[in-house]
Amino acid sequence: ADKEKVEKIVQEAHTWKHKTSAEDTFHDATLSFDFAVRNSIFMTNDALNAEQAKVFSRWLNLLNKSVPSTMREVKEDATALEHQFENIIASEESLLKYMSAKKEQSWSDNCSMGVAGGGYTCGLWELFHTVTIGIVQWNIMAHERMSTLDAAEILKDYIENYFTCDECRKNFITMYDACQFQRCERLSSNESYDEIMEWKQLPLWLWETHNDVNVRLMNEERAEKGLGKATFEEEQKARWPSKVFCSKCWLDGGGWNEEEVYMYLRSHYWPRDMLSDKDIIQSKKDRAKEPIQGKQENAAEKSDRIPVSAQAYKKVKEAFHDDASPAFSPTIMAVGGLAMVVGLFYYNRNRRRYMRVRIAKSM
Repeated sequence: ADKEKVEKIVQEAHTWKHKTSAEDTFHDATLSFDFAVRNSIFMTNDALNAEQAKVFSRWLNLLNKSVPSTMREVKEDATALEHQFENIIASEESLLKYMSAKKEQSWSDNCSMGVAGGGYTCGLWELFHTVTIGIVQWNIMAHERMSTLDAAEILKDYIENYFTCDECRKNFITMYDACQFQRCERLSSNESYDEIMEWKQLPLWLWETHNDVNVRLMNEERAEKGLGKATFEEEQKARWPSKVFCSKCWLDGGGWNEEEVYMYLRSHYWPRDMLSDKDIIQSKKDRAKEPIQGKQENAAEKSDRIPVSAQAYKKVKEAFHDDASPAFSPTIMAVGGLAMVVGLFYYNRNRRRYMRVRIAKSM
């Protein structure tokens, strides 16, 4: 059974290097979330034990913080499950009672590769990537921030406890515990408000991990067919994004421009009209520090980096269901102060008139 799962995952992994629409991305992620909750949380008839319950609770909390409102069904289900948590951990029946209507398991062609019912693992990766980009947005806007290490630990614990492919789970945990791709140096418990570049390391680390999984699966597939190990060029073709979709992501010699990769991931896994202004401004600053690569970007590439919303904060606040807090601008504070002065003036004037009337009547 595990071999069949791995073969299916190999097929789905190859789809990740193709460009998809935002609508398909969020659709596939939503279906995989729904499928995972219905099929992976209760693997026995027993209630969840303390450790399993803790992992699931933290996963739901992470989703509520990081998933955009575009994925409305995920947000609604995660919120409902979190509110009824003591009830849902008792049995699968109790869990499903608080889920929305079961969805038709029809992933996009990009994830399913035309196979009916296929696409679960692909959609789950889409959900994971959306979560990591969402944590950057959350940390920029929210009162209580989440460290990149904490978010990664929650993701790792979820995979360890609830990902049903044994081989896939073991490989991911081995990579995580071995601090591959400098995880132990790149991710930290620091929640500093000013460290946007540090927060970006979370989605970049997961992206590198996913690319490595793709290359490993490709080599395993070749080995089963009696082919030799893939060449460097073949391995590069298995990585995402391709040079076709993001030429600026690649450096000469096969390296990566991390800031360009982050911007590409952000455009792929987060609604453009919900981007925070601070993220956009910081990205422009970071890009200005990078050496110019190749030719001037064309008009289409430029337009892709122009923020499309003049009400970025409002959109981000809506995305997180009013959990974010606004920054008080000098203009707002000045207007508020003027209103208070005017109010006190009229209050004192009316109070003096009232006192004069009372004194006159008493005489």
